[in-house]
Amino acid sequence: YYIGHSRELNALNASLGSQLGVAQLPAGSAGSAGPLLSTTALLLNAMSSPNQIDRSLDLALFLTSSDQQAALMREANVVPANSRTRISEGLYPEVATVEAQARTAIPWYNNDELKAILDVLATAYSQTMAGALSATEAAATAQALLVNEYGFPSTADTPLCTESGEVTILTPDVGNYGPVLLTLADGFSDVCPGIKVTVARIPLAEMDALFQGGGEFPDTDMIFYRHMLLRQAVAADAVRPLRDLLDSALVQQLRAEALLQQMRPIAVDAMRVDGTLYGAPILVDPQTLFYNAALARDAAGTLADLRAQAQAGVPVMVDGTFEWAFWGLGAFGGRLYGDNGQFALAPQAMIDWLTWLQESQQSFGIRTAGTREEMGGAFADGTSAYLLAPAEQSNELLLRFSTADLNVAMLPEGPAGPGRPFVWIDGLLLNQTVTERQAALSARFMNYAMSVEGQTELLFRHLVLPANGAVLIDVYPNVMRMAEQLQSAQLLLDQPWLPTVFALGDTAYRNVLVDGMAPTEAVRRMYDALAADAARYGITVPAMTPAPEAEPSPAGGTPLATPSPGADPGAIPPTPDSE
Repeated sequence: YYIGHSRELNALNASLGSQLGVAQLPAGSAGSAGPLLSTTALLLNAMSSPNQIDRSLDLALFLTSSDQQAALMREANVVPANSRTRISEGLYPEVATVEAQARTAIPWYNNDELKAILDVLATAYSQTMAGALSATEAAATAQALLVNEYGFPSTADTPLCTESGEVTILTPDVGNYGPVLLTLADGFSDVCPGIKVTVARIPLAEMDALFQGGGEFPDTDMIFYRHMLLRQAVAADAVRPLRDLLDSALVQQLRAEALLQQMRPIAVDAMRVDGTLYGAPILVDPQTLFYNAALARDAAGTLADLRAQAQAGVPVMVDGTFEWAFWGLGAFGGRLYGDNGQFALAPQAMIDWLTWLQESQQSFGIRTAGTREEMGGAFADGTSAYLLAPAEQSNELLLRFSTADLNVAMLPEGPAGPGRPFVWIDGLLLNQTVTERQAALSARFMNYAMSVEGQTELLFRHLVLPANGAVLIDVYPNVMRMAEQLQSAQLLLDQPWLPTVFALGDTAYRNVLVDGMAPTEAVRRMYDALAADAARYGITVPAMTPAPEAEPSPAGGTPLATPSPGADPGAIPPTPDSE
């Protein structure tokens, strides 16, 4: 073993070649290892002219862009600083490992105080290794110096969990919500034995009704649910901000601008409303591509590979609904939201994806499912080698399949990039009506639930993707694939127009995949209907590219909702395609 810097990768590769391996530092009883982290940066000369500074900034933006960072990774083994750069663990295992280790690293600041502190610790190491002092004596001496001379807090000041009481958490009685909370409550009882955690489960429809009916949660301290209804709860003043309740160290890790971010940024973003944190992210739940290795030895890496597998006899079925087939739109350059969170799906991306699906049906033997039940049944009975499902269904699927057969793969790439699935975040919200005492008890539980200790237990018990990026997942290959897929996933945002888009999208899919309508005509009908409602939602619908009048469709298709009286979709001025 050798502990070195990532900048030494090229030299070590030259010496050891294929014998070189890179691994994360071993974890201990208190959690992950925390190595010192240094960063190579571009600095601007303050004496430069404004023009030169502008030129330098342009160069810096270019070098730190996702594309250039990817090029540096491929050609020079440079570990990207841009978090949007996709790192394939299969193609670049060394870089992927270093990037994972960076999540638990500690910034190495170059200042006199830190140098003095490191000298104190180095002396303690030397005294222990030379046998001059026992480990306990050396640690006590170093601690006294750090407390008395450098102002570090004394362990005597560290608060223990001496509180007592009871907290109640409300959650829907579906999926993994209840079992996840029970796992956390079990581990929390070892940390805070005086605080009892009660899990109250209610039907899913009842939970949704509480959110949509004003957000009153009687006899409840916390709510555990998906992020989708958070904005409604905030608007109804039903939940309170967490800025003053979470552990200060975790709060620092939660900030998007902090160097050390244990929590995955997308998980934190989902729990914010207008910049304020209202929820404690617990689980990341992306749409995940499971495949049966008994039917497909290797997963398809591209859409072309998927067609080739189907032609070779692998049973392939894909979803035929807007929500669960959305990932393919990303492979053709589509995205649902613009930078402002409003509708931005380019019609051409949808035309291209529907065309691919229709041609795959007609010429390559790929089947489509109109319902989730049909899709799940096909995977269960072996008539489909693939299933796109929530990540949290891993344990449920393992009841049917062996660990050798059930695998997770990246969604196939298309001509415009990777497949882009939706992702949901499950988090804890604090009821607005709780007393300060109950808020403090709830904060204790939230801090534990987000900690490496609590999240590691969730990973072990439920094989889910932790919201804490510092949790070691390298021995869980399926979970590692989920984390890699997260880099191209799109957070599903709650918008007033979302149900309409999903309904119109489902109709377009049926028109093409069931009724045989031309994709261009189906998408045109969808966008005309959406444009008729654009004013109601305050959105701009991207215009269809003008095209010659097409021949009548061989099938009439499922009719779309008719425009509201007086609406004239054709009168809406075309807008530039946001893509």
